[in-house]
Amino acid sequence: MLETKGNKSKKLSGFESLLVEITNKAKKTKFFLEAFKLVLTLDNRIPIKMALNSLTIKQRELYILLENNENGYILRPEFDDKSRFIAFGIKKIGRIIIQDPSKRFDPGDTIIGYIRVPEDIYINWTTLYLQSQKIEESFNQEAYSFISNQPQEKTNEMLDFIYKNIYHIDPIIIYVNEQILSTFYFASNLYKDRRNSHLNLTNIEGSTYLLEKLYSLSVSEWSHEEMVFVYCAYWLLKTNNPSRIEEFNGCQLSVKRVHIFLNKKINLYSQKLNLKADQQYKSTIPDKIETLQSLDIKILSNFQKYRIMNGINLNKKELLMPKISHDKSNFPIQLNGFFKDNYGMDIENYDNSYDFFYDWLSTQFLLNESDKELTPVEEVLRHFCLEAVEQLNADIAMTRGVRNFKSLIELTNNESYNEICKWSPSDYYCCVTPSKRLQEELKGKESIISNISKAVSRRMQYNCWHFIPGNLPIEQVPANRHFFFPPQFPDIAEWSDQHHLGHVNSSVRFSIRSPESLRIGNFNYNGMIDLRVMRKSGSTFTISDLIYLTELTRHLKDFWQAIIDFIIERNLEIKVRSFDKKYYENSSKGE
Repeated sequence: MLETKGNKSKKLSGFESLLVEITNKAKKTKFFLEAFKLVLTLDNRIPIKMALNSLTIKQRELYILLENNENGYILRPEFDDKSRFIAFGIKKIGRIIIQDPSKRFDPGDTIIGYIRVPEDIYINWTTLYLQSQKIEESFNQEAYSFISNQPQEKTNEMLDFIYKNIYHIDPIIIYVNEQILSTFYFASNLYKDRRNSHLNLTNIEGSTYLLEKLYSLSVSEWSHEEMVFVYCAYWLLKTNNPSRIEEFNGCQLSVKRVHIFLNKKINLYSQKLNLKADQQYKSTIPDKIETLQSLDIKILSNFQKYRIMNGINLNKKELLMPKISHDKSNFPIQLNGFFKDNYGMDIENYDNSYDFFYDWLSTQFLLNESDKELTPVEEVLRHFCLEAVEQLNADIAMTRGVRNFKSLIELTNNESYNEICKWSPSDYYCCVTPSKRLQEELKGKESIISNISKAVSRRMQYNCWHFIPGNLPIEQVPANRHFFFPPQFPDIAEWSDQHHLGHVNSSVRFSIRSPESLRIGNFNYNGMIDLRVMRKSGSTFTISDLIYLTELTRHLKDFWQAIIDFIIERNLEIKVRSFDKKYYENSSKGE
């Protein structure tokens, strides 16, 4: 029996700890279906509908067959060669194992047990699988035909396009039958991270990484899984939002599934826009992508996109909600109270928050000078976070951005984008604010809050640094300057404390992120600022929470846009100097 054996002296955390917990629980389970659902959903941490999409056709047919069969199949610790047995277990990446016990297992696979399958059930299972596989193959012909009937040069362009897009988005974990295709940590097998944004696949020889290997092979040498992945990934990345491929994280990717996915998107968007969905099922994926691109532009006029993110399988599901109105009616009461008490200003006397903040700037002198630790601008940022953390019953709130917008304005106007890429993470700030509840909970342990705040701040400074080149012309981004495309839509995340090291160390389980863009002249910087809230336990954040934080972030956007325009008009400098290591060490002591 193949079974991984961990180092008993090693303290497990995050996902490793979860896998041990799930494995031990499953081994104590008597019946296979109960253990199957436990492992498949990682004990209900992944919704069952999404989890079922991770199964191969053969695995899914077995699940349906056994679920509808009245006999309870017992999970056994061993198997023999006299009957048909199936090995059941879990992979290091969290994927379920259902296979012939005589076949090879991968390093890191853990076997939980075995089930004996009666001959009649096995024959029925095989028949159902072959029928489903035949339907699947009819869809796959689209991929075979498209790739096989084009010049090798065009196929190589597809590979380059996939590489240059997934290189700049969050990690993916995608399944094509039994094959795992990923850019995620230990499972990464699509390309070698050479930290070179300008590198073409033509420059790489002898690589064992999939995209690099396929470049040197003729299409006739590609496997079925490779053909399907390239075709589907290419067209998903061709939509207006390259990160749309992340909706297949932790799931099977196939031509049929992409058709179903696009049909649902087109029908949903058409319904929301009161349009007739005339897209036919017989049309190809490229046809449907063209339709979706057109609808994408229209949908944003009336609706707000957001995403639900599962930190375990990295799946990011895009959803729609009505476009959130932005006016002074939802200006935060407590924040308005802060301006009333300190500056005698009331949002009710202004048409909108942009005018309110611009007038506030006009009435302030020596904005960078203060006998307090925080300047007026920094104090406002802290109050935005205070508003968010208390209203949403979070543990921590934070907001990030550029320390010196005057410098960014000058470099942007001069089109000195290469110089912007030379900035370091310390050229960005992150204001981290713990809740009163967390401070009370850790009373006497203030150093813990200080360490968490410093760790979060460093990570958010890095995120700012990592996102900004994604707004710039690629030819002016240095080849060795890695970056991610900046976020454009808000999201709700759960189970974030599984893989992300910073979240594991800080025990961040639930979060909301609300990003916003800022404009310098005609140049738009997506994801330049955001507001985030986090909880280490309790329940996930709700859509109402997301709407509130999105409204609050719109006012924060007005605050920073007013500052940018004020700097340009007055030719002055407003810097964020605080929110550094010293600040968090002093604030945790109450200084």
